[in-house]
Amino acid sequence: NMGCPEKNVNKQGSGATLIGDPLNAQEIIRACKKSGLPVSVKTRIGLEHIDYHDWVCYILDTEPEALTIHGRTRKEMSLVPAHWNVIGEIVHLIKDKKQSDIIVIGNGDITSLGQAQDMAATYGVDGVMVGRGLFGNPWFFQGTTLLSKRTIEERLLGMIRHTQLCEELLLQYGHNQFHHVRKMYGSYLVGIPHAKQFKDQLGRVASPAEVMWTEFVSCEALLSTSTRSRERMLTTMKYLPQERPVVAQLFGCKVHQFEECAKIVRDLGFDGIDINMGCPEKNVNKQGSGATLIGDPLNAQ
Repeated sequence: NMGCPEKNVNKQGSGATLIGDPLNAQEIIRACKKSGLPVSVKTRIGLEHIDYHDWVCYILDTEPEALTIHGRTRKEMSLVPAHWNVIGEIVHLIKDKKQSDIIVIGNGDITSLGQAQDMAATYGVDGVMVGRGLFGNPWFFQGTTLLSKRTIEERLLGMIRHTQLCEELLLQYGHNQFHHVRKMYGSYLVGIPHAKQFKDQLGRVASPAEVMWTEFVSCEALLSTSTRSRERMLTTMKYLPQERPVVAQLFGCKVHQFEECAKIVRDLGFDGIDINMGCPEKNVNKQGSGATLIGDPLNAQ
């Protein structure tokens, strides 16, 4: 990786900083090639401004198996459109040096398979690397349909299937890294009703099962004059798979509120109620709910 623009990487002298230290970069590539494994390099088209010619030539002298070009400078991060015309210029530079055996891969702003194919044909790259264009869009490889064209139901069901697959992998390899799975949920929710509330809710789940089964809601929010919580819960019931039980997890401390909320949850079509008496968060506990109920067993009963 000789292209990462992140400050915490660059301050160590690695990532895109190596564009300004080409002799060291060459030594690094050659050192890796001593392993006998194929070595590829990913980089950018400059540091502060577009200036790629000498840098690319330094890389080519080490004869890597592949070169991936991200079409922005380090300074540009991902804040401007990728300069695919410059990627095309680099392809011509490599061909002029008669190093056609090096695989050249373009990267930047690819959001569909059709676009990837068009860019490859237009600029002569051997392949395309996709990053953010895949977030929340597992349908990318099926064709040219953009994520924005997918229905709410397709997106929520896709998110659930994605979660199930991740759960299977986590179990298979004995990892408990569910927080990595949560990071991709926001991309599925872009542009759908109540997206912020869904995202906030999903940010609190601790396991894949909760993503598929549980709707978090406080009694006060559910009983308030605002209909936002009920609308979100209705959206959940409408689009989640019918064969899966959906549970409402309630926060609160007042008996009469729970009684009213239980009826609302039932009438909304939920399959069950989970009473949260374990949440340790201060903003929940100061209201007398969550784990605070451990110290108030009669009220909890």
